[in-house]
Amino acid sequence: MIRYRHDPDRPGEPIVEATPRDLDAYRGFARSYLHAKWPVLGEADVDEVMQDSLFVLWRMVDEGRVRGTYTDPPDVVIRSLLVTIAWRVAGNHAAGLRRRDARHDPIDEEHDLPDPSARPEDIAEARRILRTLVRSKARPMRVLLLVVQGESAEDIAAQLGIDLHTVYNATATARRQLAARYGRPRWSRKRTR
Repeated sequence: MIRYRHDPDRPGEPIVEATPRDLDAYRGFARSYLHAKWPVLGEADVDEVMQDSLFVLWRMVDEGRVRGTYTDPPDVVIRSLLVTIAWRVAGNHAAGLRRRDARHDPIDEEHDLPDPSARPEDIAEARRILRTLVRSKARPMRVLLLVVQGESAEDIAAQLGIDLHTVYNATATARRQLAARYGRPRWSRKRTR
């Protein structure tokens, strides 16, 4: 049974406890999520990603790294964390499949993925930002969405019928726009003369 264990050091953030059997009950949920969000993955790939995701989740629960709040049921915390982990594992897996088929050039800067032990409100904000990207018709946002999905710069240029240099510029533009829209500081390189 998934439940909270009180942590005296952090009273408002209880630790989620669950057995492997409890987490195995989310196998069907993970499978349907991966089929819906990652149609590029085949059935064998979905099984592999699902197994890896459940293993990572179990390891985090076993180490006591999954925390929630008393206002959220512990199964909601587990489900949200499983979605985050599955998304990350599926992205890495899909990128690995593409790398085997084609050369992969990362875009300009390293992309930081959210910490799998992020708070639910951080996960909700990230989802809201992704929905903004998905709804956008502007080229920079479409390019950034493909970058987030793990596409290489060459693949993006070929798919959208644009120049490789335009892909890099569109990525930088989209990142600046998102940083301005959501009030986040944006790291930028300062040119020295």
